[in-house]
Amino acid sequence: MKFNVSSTVLLTALQNAVKVIPSKTSIPILDYFLFEIMGDKLRITASDSEIIFRTVVDIVNEDGVDYKMALPSKRTIDSLKELSEQPLTFDVDNDTWEITVNWSSGNLRLSAMAAEGYPEIKSYENFSQVTMSADMLETGFKNTIFAAEQVSQLRPAMLGVLVEIEGSNVTFVATNAQHLAKFEINVEEQVEDKVSLIVPPKTVYILCAICAKETSNAIIQFDEKNILFKIGETILMSRLIEGNFPRYRQVIPQANPRHAIVNRQALLSAVKRVSVCSSPVNGLVMLDFNADKVFMTCADAGFGLYAEDTITIQYNDEPMKIGFKAQYLLEVLSVIESEEVDIQLADATRPGVFIPMEQPAGENFLVVLMPITLN
Repeated sequence: MKFNVSSTVLLTALQNAVKVIPSKTSIPILDYFLFEIMGDKLRITASDSEIIFRTVVDIVNEDGVDYKMALPSKRTIDSLKELSEQPLTFDVDNDTWEITVNWSSGNLRLSAMAAEGYPEIKSYENFSQVTMSADMLETGFKNTIFAAEQVSQLRPAMLGVLVEIEGSNVTFVATNAQHLAKFEINVEEQVEDKVSLIVPPKTVYILCAICAKETSNAIIQFDEKNILFKIGETILMSRLIEGNFPRYRQVIPQANPRHAIVNRQALLSAVKRVSVCSSPVNGLVMLDFNADKVFMTCADAGFGLYAEDTITIQYNDEPMKIGFKAQYLLEVLSVIESEEVDIQLADATRPGVFIPMEQPAGENFLVVLMPITLN
């Protein structure tokens, strides 16, 4: 059987799909893409057994025959990514599983295999559902995933992003106990019961890549153990992380009395400049708020390194010093998009709250950053 497909269209689909393919697996079929030819549609699936990605592209089916096969993921994508936009012809030998991919100046021969044993997407007819724009879904995850725990055997729930849905309110939260990011939005659809879902980090990153190229709505469906995202012609289904997420609301200060209004880019640049001299032990940057200025210092006594910088801010309270881990402060300032940031403080031992001064209607974004206290 033969079918024709655009090289660019196919490559775009495969580049999203390959993000799911595991780097190592004891299940050979998971090293392959599943290709299902159904009329003039090609359905592409990739899986690591925990996550299943599926998308559909248009083809010209010369024989009008439906077919199913598994193609080696690495060889397929490595060859196609070097091609310019042009039509590709897939010529499949039904008896030998040999596939020849023809283009204008050459061809590629691949050995496929039978598709039996490839993971199936669980039926989601009875799943609960909420809908939002793909752009809003991407924003919720991008504004929080940076704060998640990176490596943890003891706290697996903190590796992912908590998604809480209550009524028409959707809240995204991630934390590693040193900083916490929370993003809230309102959607049109309402969920009857409050739902808490912990989405794995790999799923979050794949989803953000998909959403970045979509303008349609995202349909989110879920049960107790699985979550499914439908965006345009693409489906991403994932197992949820089991466990209890920290009671994050208890660590968000409600009434920090001191407010510093800071130009985000100016502070970001200044912290980058001085943090090259921060100690590798704690990465500390000291911020001294005083009379419409903030004075920043970093030092590494072991190597005799020291750096300081000052920027102008809006601050009319009593002088105050507080220390933060420079890496976390840079992450916070990098993810916020507002021109100015309201830094809300209490004292040197209590968390600071970073809130964008400009936020779109219906959004509520904040980051809590724990201070470093030196004895």
